[in-house]
Amino acid sequence: MHKKIIDGGMTVREAEKLVKSILNPVPKANRVEQAQSRDEERLTQRLTDMLGAEVKLKHKKRRAG
Repeated sequence: MHKKIIDGGMTVREAEKLVKSILNPVPKANRVEQAQSRDEERLTQRLTDMLGAEVKLKHKKRRAG
């Protein structure tokens, strides 16, 4: 890990984030939610830009539809 930090020219904050991610990995369920969240963010922004109006996505309880 130290070679990755030194060779990669990481900042102290980036190195801290790397160590934290190794010591406390994010559970798989959270990773999926984060990926969906990023996709939803992009979609919301794109629709807002296209329509010229604020767009909000609403979720159903069962994440269907």
